[in-house]
Amino acid sequence: MAKIDYSRKVQLRSGVELFNCTPHPVVFTDDGYDVVAFPCGATLQATTVRRYARSQGKVEIFKIEYLSSGEGVVELYEILEKAPEALILGSIISAKTYPGQVVALIPAEGYERETFARKYSSRKFITF
Repeated sequence: MAKIDYSRKVQLRSGVELFNCTPHPVVFTDDGYDVVAFPCGATLQATTVRRYARSQGKVEIFKIEYLSSGEGVVELYEILEKAPEALILGSIISAKTYPGQVVALIPAEGYERETFARKYSSRKFITF
């Protein structure tokens, strides 16, 4: 299991604290200011499993199930215990795997279609 670096907790301009559990730095923008959230070491590992749903003509249609890992669950509950008020940022897969506990990114206004140098909203997040 990865060691979580609690010194990597970031305070956004809104006053909300956040742990970046993605493997890359994230740039948030708010009122013209940028805040960089570096990875904290946790990754909230999860996997997807494809399950057959039905056929439609010659096409097969599948459902995707999101499965937590033991390591991801331990990381999540450690952060929730030590920093219960902080947002926990993960990938879309992590947010779907741990619904209501992990949030995912929404691009900042004006960056919705950017491929590189992306910036994200510090005031809006996705949850499932």
